[in-house]
Amino acid sequence: MIRDSRFLAQLLGIGVVKRQSLISLGSSLGITLLGYLATVYIAHYLGAGPLGAFFLFIAYWNFLSFFTDCGVSAACVQRISEGKNINEYFSAHLLVRIILTTIVSLALIIAYPYAVDLVSSGLYWLLIPGLIIGLISGSIGAGVYGIGKVGITQISDLTNSAVKVAVQIFAVIAGFGAFGLVGGFIAGIAAGSIVNYRFFRLHLSGFHWEHLINLKSFAFWSFCTGIIGVVMGYADTLIIGYYLNNSDVGFYKTAAQFASIAFLATAAFRASLYPRISHWNSIFDPISIADALSRACTYSLVFTIPAVVGATIFADKILYFFYGSPFIVAAPVLVILLFMQFPSIIVNLEAVSLSAQNRPGLVFKASFLSSVVMVLLNVTLVPLYGINGAAVATLIATIVYAVFAHYEHRKLIQFKVPSAVVIRVGISAFLMAVVLALIRLVTGINTVFELFLSICVGAIIFVIVFLKLCRGIRNELASLIRDLGIPFPGWL
Repeated sequence: MIRDSRFLAQLLGIGVVKRQSLISLGSSLGITLLGYLATVYIAHYLGAGPLGAFFLFIAYWNFLSFFTDCGVSAACVQRISEGKNINEYFSAHLLVRIILTTIVSLALIIAYPYAVDLVSSGLYWLLIPGLIIGLISGSIGAGVYGIGKVGITQISDLTNSAVKVAVQIFAVIAGFGAFGLVGGFIAGIAAGSIVNYRFFRLHLSGFHWEHLINLKSFAFWSFCTGIIGVVMGYADTLIIGYYLNNSDVGFYKTAAQFASIAFLATAAFRASLYPRISHWNSIFDPISIADALSRACTYSLVFTIPAVVGATIFADKILYFFYGSPFIVAAPVLVILLFMQFPSIIVNLEAVSLSAQNRPGLVFKASFLSSVVMVLLNVTLVPLYGINGAAVATLIATIVYAVFAHYEHRKLIQFKVPSAVVIRVGISAFLMAVVLALIRLVTGINTVFELFLSICVGAIIFVIVFLKLCRGIRNELASLIRDLGIPFPGWL
């Protein structure tokens, strides 16, 4: 039985944030790996056109999903995490979401004659079942996440990805093309919601007008921030689809997906920190917040710096061997979006911290400013420079967001990232880069096996050098691994 597992018992014995971050990182790695492998297969099998049509569907779905939520899910998580009237707040939030989803679905039916671009792909009517499944999944997920079961939500996300990939690959082989990709996407959401429901502990309850008011007070800023977030996340895709074609969307989004590998550590900490920071803020414990953010930022850099350096050196080879020769045109996009991961660390840690500390208005201001920059730059640069212009616009907009968020956050909480650690990460990454550059120069990287072997060699060099230089993190990592019952090599 699982409850008798020695490994699980040891996992549950470590600290909450460490445990949830570890589960989040493992889940994020699994999700990214599954998504990556699926995209590699689909890109080779279908090409960039159908893949681009699917990415456009996802952009529209996320845009419409926001209006079926309007910030009430974030407000629900916030109120539930505070620990008072949790069933009442969940019930109020669910009613609002049902009403909004109904309105959006009716609007889709009315708008059918005008949605020429999406109708032409044949995917239009799949939006409504997708939104309904999203309503169910999002509501259950908000209840599970709000009570602090971050690890469960991550396992749910992993299940979502596994089912999505399996269905998509089967559907593509069966000849369903872009329809199969969308079907797999919807099936994955349904599977993930089943996992969350297994650990769902809330129940429907009568609520009062004051519960709706309290949701509204937080949801307003979440709505404002959310719609800007949708613009930030999908403006480049929609603008590329408008000015260029589905293949260009496929090239761009494929590069963006691979670049997100460098963001995994930050995403893991972000997911586990939000409910904790909300709790620490409610009991006036700024020291714990600062310490957690310092560690999260440090470990994010430890993962991000070598990932960005290694992927930059092999950018064209990665796209050629893993996706196919047509995708080489996206190599500059991949490099630009890789470097975007550095300001993204600030955005996704400090902006989340601001929101968890009940400062959604500050997050809105930062996201609004950056979204304006993004849209203006995309509209200007995409017609001139294509997908490379979109990548530059995204990078600049993210930097703007990071600068503003950091400026506002330091007024509340100040934390430091140990400069000695960053220097040692830089030294380790530099030595790794020298070795990788020499390998590429000598061998030319002519096969996918040579590319994979080179990446492994680079990773091993970085890990060994870094752990030798930074004994503090080495000792903490060794302690964590031993807490899980896994032997740690003494020579490190």
